Amino acid sequence: MASEATTTQVLARARSTLDLAHRWGYAPTLASLAGSLLGGEVPEPDLRVALRLAPDIVVLDGHAALRGHQDLIGPSRERAVRDRIRNGEARALAEAFAADLLRACPFIRCLAITGSVASGGYDDGDDIDFDLVVRDGTKYICYLEANLLGLRYAIQRRRTRRASRDRLLLLPKVVCVNVIWTESDTDPFVRQDRHLAFELLRAQPLFGAGRFAEILRRNAWIGPIFPQAYRRAFADEIVPRPGALAGLLEGIASRPRWLARVERLARSVARVLYVLVQTSRTDPEAKARAAFLRRVKFPYEVFQD
Repeated sequence: MASEATTTQVLARARSTLDLAHRWGYAPTLASLAGSLLGGEVPEPDLRVALRLAPDIVVLDGHAALRGHQDLIGPSRERAVRDRIRNGEARALAEAFAADLLRACPFIRCLAITGSVASGGYDDGDDIDFDLVVRDGTKYICYLEANLLGLRYAIQRRRTRRASRDRLLLLPKVVCVNVIWTESDTDPFVRQDRHLAFELLRAQPLFGAGRFAEILRRNAWIGPIFPQAYRRAFADEIVPRPGALAGLLEGIASRPRWLARVERLARSVARVLYVLVQTSRTDPEAKARAAFLRRVKFPYEVFQD
């Protein structure tokens, strides 16, 4: 390390970053921690040297956790092992879902993988998380389409995904729309904090990479928190091939009044599905997780508008 002051700064940033990760329920690998450090990445060897001087940070089997949260290391290590086996399969499923959604919905401007598939801790029981940026005035059309498509995927995989932790009417939850932002939501974000910046740092666009880069540029407040977010390079991995439904929706969108009516109808139907999902949860851990997500996504969670 360059100096004692530098070591002290790195440790302070490491503690804050670990606190973020622990809120999401995991202990990162040292490589992941070095790359996602608040204030900018540092070389992993430098981080290792600094952590040796921190009695309040536990390092075990290549993972790090704040003392008192070291119980996260075991499950995180096991997840990392299974991720190396399962992530490719999950990624392929994510790309198939994304292609199907883009075929049906013409209003999506950016579609990104997030959650455990993106961060490298995917396990068999996890759903596959997505963040969407959509055209203004179409949030609930996109949300409803994504959830109906997700229901189709759940039905198709009801016998092969028995480990799913979150189930609806005995069906496994295969995919999850984590958050939907409208274009105006992102220009810039009203909420500007490290939790939202962390979500954007972990997101990996499959479609709309240029739009994602533009969102980062329009939100310069992210720079001091995670400057490494601006050093990533992405390219579209999926080319939309619009189908008949997308064509129909494009026609409706050419008539603003019709589009507004369809959006209101979609919101009403989506609300019924949302309430059904929330009230069907019986597992205390799943219910607590859902409540946590509603808090951290505020004010961008559906039906918080």
